[in-house]
Amino acid sequence: MDAMVDKLRRDAEEHVLWGTPGDESRPRTVFVAQQTELPAALRIRLQSSYPSYRRAQIGSERGAFQWNVREWGGLAGGTLQPVNARGDHEGLVAWRAGVEFEAYSDHFEIRLGPELRLDAGCSEDLVCGSAPLTEAMLAVNVGGFRLDFGSEQRETGPGARGNLVLGRSIRPWPAGTIHYARDSKFGLLAAEMGIGWLPGERTDVMNPGLMHMDFRWSPSALLEFGLTRATMFGGEGRPLPTVFDLILPSQPHVSGDPDKILADSNEIAAVDARFDLPLGRWWGIPVQRLSLWYQYGGEDLIMSELGPIPVPSLGGPANLYGGSLSFGEMELTIERAQLMDDTFRWYTGHRVYHEGFVRDGQAIGHPHGGDADSFWLEWAYYGSPLGMSVHVEKVRKVGVVSANPGGVFTLATDESSLRGGVRFWMLPIRGGHIGVGYSVQRLEGEGFIPGALSWHHRGGVEMTRPLRSMPRR
Repeated sequence: MDAMVDKLRRDAEEHVLWGTPGDESRPRTVFVAQQTELPAALRIRLQSSYPSYRRAQIGSERGAFQWNVREWGGLAGGTLQPVNARGDHEGLVAWRAGVEFEAYSDHFEIRLGPELRLDAGCSEDLVCGSAPLTEAMLAVNVGGFRLDFGSEQRETGPGARGNLVLGRSIRPWPAGTIHYARDSKFGLLAAEMGIGWLPGERTDVMNPGLMHMDFRWSPSALLEFGLTRATMFGGEGRPLPTVFDLILPSQPHVSGDPDKILADSNEIAAVDARFDLPLGRWWGIPVQRLSLWYQYGGEDLIMSELGPIPVPSLGGPANLYGGSLSFGEMELTIERAQLMDDTFRWYTGHRVYHEGFVRDGQAIGHPHGGDADSFWLEWAYYGSPLGMSVHVEKVRKVGVVSANPGGVFTLATDESSLRGGVRFWMLPIRGGHIGVGYSVQRLEGEGFIPGALSWHHRGGVEMTRPLRSMPRR
């Protein structure tokens, strides 16, 4: 339902930055810097999907204490793996259930997200299960600053299907993060910086450190600019870089450290922009908004020289761009991501951190990872109480054998897929929702094998239901 929330707030021309203390960094919680009254139908749909939207209505009551508990569940089956699953690899039949708990007041917030997972037809066992705590976070708000501790869902960038650096496909990692935001005469300004580590099994360095930074500026409700960066460093058996080298690496060791014993880091960064143009009526149809966005990224921070002055520059460019048209209760979205380069590789291939920006086999960025070119198209109808969406996606992946300064050497056959799907949902169901969906994929060159052709399917049902929501004084 993140897309629905995004459509509602942009149609209402709300001036807000995701990732600031104002909106709690989550699309499911809507806090606006300049609150505008939503139409009744939109407000009902938003409340029925996101009970914590009530925070925006009574958040001005100083000293108010509130808490929400919402349960969710789903049952799915098939050989086609879902996209943006936060690192969750589902079996042939997958049952998922969990509870979302949040408590908050003016100066603190607690969130917990325990889950239950049961799969039949796992990759190694016939039946497997787990009970992860996917989100556990404590936050403290002081003035315009906010301190977060724990594991929480993070996403930065303008993308609808994914983003180049921090996307919604990865399972949250433990970190401590500081946020700052203010509304000035120059517009909304926001910044955050977090340091944590990537847990789990790896084939290069265990438990490497991960630092992320994100800066946002929105001079008006029409424009938003951003800069995002992530850095891997340290880890078990590895020395730590200095604070200066962590923020701005100036001593690359590609040729000066053949034994790989000196401190090193792996960087990835992106800049982005989004433009929202309010519209009027076309042929009697209300056309609320045209949105356009672009994100440009680079793999690794390469230090070049301008005379005696070291100058940082990006290598291995990647591009993501798209647009959406919101008309009435419908929205049409198109997005393309190109994460290929002739010299460097996105996410993977660092001389020390070979797996790179990956956790549980999933890239910390775009859901299709690097060495890929994707095109995504979606039409959605956000009705009340019924809604639906239809999407088509084409992805081409390249099998990389090796990469060096002379170029990237690939397999002769690419892996190409064409995926389509449909989803229906109904609101409100006692403040929650119920939905069903089906997806099919035609995959050519599976495993980069010439002539290989296969079909994959997946269907499922999902639901959410608020158990209780209580404001207190």
